[in-house]
Amino acid sequence: MRELLKRPQARNDIIEQADYLARTSMNASDRFLQATQKAFRTIAERPGIGSPRDFGNPQLLGLRMFLIPGFPKVGIYYLHDDETVEIVRVLHGARDVAGLLRPEPDEESDEIL
Repeated sequence: MRELLKRPQARNDIIEQADYLARTSMNASDRFLQATQKAFRTIAERPGIGSPRDFGNPQLLGLRMFLIPGFPKVGIYYLHDDETVEIVRVLHGARDVAGLLRPEPDEESDEIL
């Protein structure tokens, strides 16, 4: 099984989604957290399980997405290699996923000439 790494924003995504669910149901929030951890283990064991995603971001070449079982609108976006799985984001499909994962504008290209 590959080592599992989570980017800070992915951790924040999980907390935000669990908090949102807890507003109406602590049970749903707990189930979400358990399902997320189980999905992480599944991805670490079989990283090819997710669907390829391309948002035109060269820093995210090879990005894949796996839907959390029981929460089919929440996707885990991740990268993997022979030794690690890196969780990039955990996003609900109602969010602007493409906008959140597209490349950051070049600071130099924003300059007025």
